[in-house]
Amino acid sequence: MEFWKLVDNFYEPCYETSKAVRTQIRLKSEEPFAIACLWDRWKQPETEEIVTSFSMLTMNADQHPVMKRFHRDGDEKRTPVIVPEPNYMD
Repeated sequence: MEFWKLVDNFYEPCYETSKAVRTQIRLKSEEPFAIACLWDRWKQPETEEIVTSFSMLTMNADQHPVMKRFHRDGDEKRTPVIVPEPNYMD
């Protein structure tokens, strides 16, 4: 079964002003993109509803020119793994 969706953006908290400022992140091209995820579909026992659950895969962003700006000082800097378009079906 094929299951993938594209996103237009995601949000990260920026603390450069010492307060969490919700900041939209998108590609410079503004094209939709894919984020690597682990996912599964399962049946909720009480209602028998089919549920899709997922976890985005992230990587360290300490050295990333943009993404290192996000999250609190002292916290690990993380960013979602962006999947290149030729790999969407993988």
